Amino acid sequence: MTRPVLVEPQTLGGIPCLHVHPAQLTGPAPLVLLYHGWSSKKENQVVAAESLACDGYRVIAPDALHHGERDALPDYDSVQAMVRFWDVVIQTVEEAQGIKQEAVALGLADPDRIGCAGHSMGGMVTAGVLARYPWVRAAVTFNGNPCYEWLNGFFHQQQHAPGPSAEEQARLERYNPERLITRMAPRPLLLLHGDADPVVPIVGDRRFMEAARTHYAEHPERLQMEEVPGLVHVVTVGMVESMREWFRWYLPLS
Repeated sequence: MTRPVLVEPQTLGGIPCLHVHPAQLTGPAPLVLLYHGWSSKKENQVVAAESLACDGYRVIAPDALHHGERDALPDYDSVQAMVRFWDVVIQTVEEAQGIKQEAVALGLADPDRIGCAGHSMGGMVTAGVLARYPWVRAAVTFNGNPCYEWLNGFFHQQQHAPGPSAEEQARLERYNPERLITRMAPRPLLLLHGDADPVVPIVGDRRFMEAARTHYAEHPERLQMEEVPGLVHVVTVGMVESMREWFRWYLPLS
């Protein structure tokens, strides 16, 4: 069902966000936290957010540290910028708690129906949020990677940089969803990825699927991966539709 949708700036948990919701919606509703990718910003999530709002969800899209309104970087491709990548991912995971708490306190979110989704870096954040917080009921990643340590090794190799410091390695281990699968399962997780993605290789999602299958053995339908043939590091209309269907099933509106 199509509904008029509002897109409004709102600060939650001290974080600048966009609040996207059906115009006539009042009171607590199922909420989706929607995370942008590296070098992007909350405004670039409006199309996906509006598609969910048309279904009846509230959507909160925050700016990550060093993005959008939060001290955006002049260049996201430099080695100096990429050094900050995992700091941004982990801080965004930590900030989810404050956003959720204020959304519930303001009567925006039903605390028993909160989901999470994100593209690229936002997909990594999504996996981290699912692993860290039991209040997340369902999650969807677009071209992300839940294997933080594996991906960090790939990034260092691509940049011909030295391996992670002992401190960096220890931090990644604490937050790495691949190490926290027992805390995630059997909550629903859908991984969407183009099989020709050169930026965040699909092999990371495949690796995670193999590691997670046994933990979802009693509910295999709750762990799914859709590979899009020939697709690079972008999100298609079909992927957005898959997200909408996932949330309709696992984050019901009523």
